[in-house]
Amino acid sequence: MTVDYKNPSLGEYKELIRYDAKLTGEIKIAKTFGDDKKSLELKQEKKLVGI
Repeated sequence: MTVDYKNPSLGEYKELIRYDAKLTGEIKIAKTFGDDKKSLELKQEKKLVGI
């Protein structure tokens, strides 16, 4: 996903928000089922997106 972080368009910003929400949900699911490896990978990816 490529986004101009200095001046994102509304569509790009919405896409980032949705992607962040998706990652948050997947992290919660991974924690619930005790999948530590997947949870860690998702947290790292979320840090890279960094809204």
